[in-house]
Amino acid sequence: MPRAKISEFSTTAGDNTDIDGINIGEGCAPSGINDAIRELMAQLKDFQSGAAGDNITVVGTLAAKGTSSSGADLKLYEDTDNGTNYVGFMAPASIASNVQWTLPGADGSANQVLSTNGSGVLSWASGGNVSTSANNAFTGANTFYNATGQTFGTATSSEDGIIVAGRAGGSSSYRVTLTPGTLTASRTATFPDATTTIAGLSVAQTFTATQTFSGSSSALAMVLNDAAEVATVSATAATGTINYDITTQSVLYYTSNASANWTVNFRASSGTSLNTALATGQSMTVAFLVTQGSTAYFNNSIQVDGTTSGVTVRWLGGAPTAGNASGIDSYRYLIIKTGSATFTVLASVTQFKA
Repeated sequence: MPRAKISEFSTTAGDNTDIDGINIGEGCAPSGINDAIRELMAQLKDFQSGAAGDNITVVGTLAAKGTSSSGADLKLYEDTDNGTNYVGFMAPASIASNVQWTLPGADGSANQVLSTNGSGVLSWASGGNVSTSANNAFTGANTFYNATGQTFGTATSSEDGIIVAGRAGGSSSYRVTLTPGTLTASRTATFPDATTTIAGLSVAQTFTATQTFSGSSSALAMVLNDAAEVATVSATAATGTINYDITTQSVLYYTSNASANWTVNFRASSGTSLNTALATGQSMTVAFLVTQGSTAYFNNSIQVDGTTSGVTVRWLGGAPTAGNASGIDSYRYLIIKTGSATFTVLASVTQFKA
């Protein structure tokens, strides 16, 4: 039988007497030996390049050595009908010591991944959870998720929590460490459905959205040892209609002498009505300090959102009919929203003199 490629040769030497039609049996012509050697070299080249399409069986160790510039690689090509692309593996250019992995003896379950025991033995593990007793550093953008969330280790008295390296001050040496306190049960922290900044208890914070502290039937919602209210001090004389924006200040102080009786109009801001800002059953208490000269004037009308409609006003001791000369009249207003665009205002005025 003619041997047209390396894989067709027999392990019995006496059976290899025909190299692709060239007789090299006993008593063959010397020219046949020359032709046979040239044919055999061509077959070896086809074997080396893969053109012969022979399979290779290796007993023992298959070794691939790297070059002076890179580690060795293994390339697995696609179907030749589809092209010449491949997938592959490559060894690092520098290896500190020998590393060899032992593959598992059977296929894993769906969605499992290969996991190492740290000693070169690989096994199948669920992809949603990473179990490790060592410290790990994840670089780049990493996403950790599964249907039930991620558990990052069991807390101990000597280990940090989750550490997030940052760029604060232009240095990657800064970091944030998320560390739980002493727990007596499992706890869940729920983040808002928004991009936001997490407030720190010992750091000064500015809240620009409405914060609701509900408390309970047996606990107060908030206890303040001290609190500062914003006061707007303006060298303005009270007269005409004065728009009081309750989102700007709790105290409005006009330091110039009032020049005429005035109307105070309460609103949330120039772009938001008080009816929008307050829910039914909510209230606000504000103060308006008016400087009075020798001729005194007074607050003769109260509006909410530019109208007196829907506004019920009750004055302590009756509505004022005059101001108090040469001092400061302090007006206090408790504004209660009792329904849609419906308010009750409890007002009072006190004179302060030198």
